[in-house]
Amino acid sequence: MQFTKVELVRDEIIGFKPDYSDIGDVTNLLMADGSVEVDKRTLKSVRRALAASYAVDLTAQRKGLRSRLGKGAGMLFHIDDRVFVPVKMRRAISENDATYGYVDVEYIAAVEETDRNRCRLRLTNGLELQVYSMKSTVLGNQETGRELLRLLRQDSDKIDPREELVLGGVRVLIGYLQSTLEKLERIERKL
Repeated sequence: MQFTKVELVRDEIIGFKPDYSDIGDVTNLLMADGSVEVDKRTLKSVRRALAASYAVDLTAQRKGLRSRLGKGAGMLFHIDDRVFVPVKMRRAISENDATYGYVDVEYIAAVEETDRNRCRLRLTNGLELQVYSMKSTVLGNQETGRELLRLLRQDSDKIDPREELVLGGVRVLIGYLQSTLEKLERIERKL
């Protein structure tokens, strides 16, 4: 089995899933191109390593998300404008086994009910995931993730006051240059 580290493929990851292997708990890294890489660390360690590689404090982020979105936002997280929603991806075999994985909300194409407490997640890159949750639970997590994505995009659209000052100065400079150009063109016509 070939292993990689989440830090090496961090920009291409669209999800991660806990898995059992002959060496113990590992994490399957779901890639944007539809491939699956394996990190030999547990999901909790992989999640922390991914966040650390972007200098994101997950504990502080979780507190901020709860205040903005309510208590249902506790398990989701984001890296820049990539929002990862929790999805129950396996049944625990022993105590303290990670059962939840994460999927980038932008890559969820469809949620299809398969059994009473199970559904299938179809991703935009062609991957399909068996999920051990009701469809309504997955759709609720997806909607919370989309709401966070909307808030993040609104925040990024806001301009910093310092940027506004710079833009104001640039506008004045452009106006001055245009007026100078017009004067030079008038002088040139007179010659």
